[in-house]
Amino acid sequence: NVNTTGFRKDQVSFATQLDSATMVHDANIAGRRTSLHDDVYYGHIPVDIPVMVDAHYTAQTQGNFVFTDNPLDAAIEGDGYFVLQTPEGERYTRAGSFRLNETGYIVNQSGYAVLAENGPINAIGEDIAIGESGEVVVDGALLDRLRVVTVDQPGMLVKDKESFYRLRDENGTVQNVPYPVVHSGLLESSNVKSIEELNAMTINMRSFEASSKAVKTIERIVSRAINGVGKA
Repeated sequence: NVNTTGFRKDQVSFATQLDSATMVHDANIAGRRTSLHDDVYYGHIPVDIPVMVDAHYTAQTQGNFVFTDNPLDAAIEGDGYFVLQTPEGERYTRAGSFRLNETGYIVNQSGYAVLAENGPINAIGEDIAIGESGEVVVDGALLDRLRVVTVDQPGMLVKDKESFYRLRDENGTVQNVPYPVVHSGLLESSNVKSIEELNAMTINMRSFEASSKAVKTIERIVSRAINGVGKA
């Protein structure tokens, strides 16, 4: 999804999984968040202890802006989501690649209506522009303003099809952003950076290889101890 407009990557957080002896020995490190590459100290000796996936979450870092020169394309700076009207209900997106359909309504690339403060936008005219606060101006006259919403907690939104989000709870609510910052003629790119992902993959692979070698070494030592001590 490096080239998917408005896409935000998923990440996981890890928590250390401690046995009771370690927790008694040093209760201060119980439940400490860590990455797969961190060392956790047992007394004065750094040791690797098991980790478990603690939570999945969507990285909320903003992607770069890409110039398109299409006056209907829009990108939000800061928090907020555009609102789309779909057969399944309202959906929220950072992908502001919009166009006019055959009846003059502003829709996204899949044909779903973009919602403004007063509903779908019928923007029939010669000159259509989107202002810095999401105002839709047609032939010099203010028609409506794009609806930009946010949520109290990012976890309230879950990913849906395409680059859409929906509310996790059907009874959840969103709040309109009173003064959004919207850039016309730009699109927000994905916040996935291929170089960072390749670097992380390399680090993880090396950590896996080192751990595999350590396990094999321990197996050989245990095997020799069992066989040698048993014979002695």
